[in-house]
Amino acid sequence: MDETAFFPVAWSGLKAPGYWDYLAQVLFAQYTGLENYDNFWDFIPTTGTQEDNGYTVYSDQGILEALNVIEELENTDYAVPGTSSMDHIGAQARVFTGSSLMVVSGDWVYKEMEKDFGQYLNDVVAIKTPVLSAVGVKLGLCGSEHAEVENQVMESCANCESALKSIVKDIDENTLTDAEIAAKHTGVSVDDVQIIRERRGYYLDQTGISVAIPSYSNAKDVAKKFLRFLYSTDGAKIYQQNTHDWLAVKEIEKADTSTLSEIDRLIYEIVLYRGV
Repeated sequence: MDETAFFPVAWSGLKAPGYWDYLAQVLFAQYTGLENYDNFWDFIPTTGTQEDNGYTVYSDQGILEALNVIEELENTDYAVPGTSSMDHIGAQARVFTGSSLMVVSGDWVYKEMEKDFGQYLNDVVAIKTPVLSAVGVKLGLCGSEHAEVENQVMESCANCESALKSIVKDIDENTLTDAEIAAKHTGVSVDDVQIIRERRGYYLDQTGISVAIPSYSNAKDVAKKFLRFLYSTDGAKIYQQNTHDWLAVKEIEKADTSTLSEIDRLIYEIVLYRGV
């Protein structure tokens, strides 16, 4: 195949295959819910004790559903040939230059690509993570129940998929109440809409990057003051203006979106999204 041709998906198998984990975790959480997602990391089973049944968290259906989507995206019909030997800059460059449609990355991507691909920055936008189709099937948005089968992904349902797309569209447009959205679909409850609204807002807000002050430093007090400033309102604003990155803090001062670039506004809306 001609790797210079257009392929929807680009990803780095050489230096950043772990970027897929960012997407997998969000999709997993979408399917299983935030409580079960948190319990997964603490080995808290749905039944029984942690000592006896903690291992069962690895059989959560959400893991299978998330990996199924990623396997599909990595399919050679979608992903650019040679991606296993491509670095992350090369994969991202395909999207920035219009040779591919999407790449899994983070808000650092703009700063990373600024020097060599600055003329394309405004052509690439951050999007909320699409809602996993299996969520709609699990909720039975078509009006019928769909049972989970062990070690098998949920069967696709065209009616559930159609309803899910419509509900997500209404949620994003934010002009209807949850009750009004539910009323548009036979068999869809307000609770269903609320679940989808919440999970539409899931995103991964950390990637394991830490800040450390060496114990032997002779400037520990100054370093501490700098970190306090960095996470203050003024410090976070300066950081964001220079990196396009909204720091993962409990509360970010509400921004005047009219003053933000399109790039920063879209990232801000993802980070500040309130699904509930």
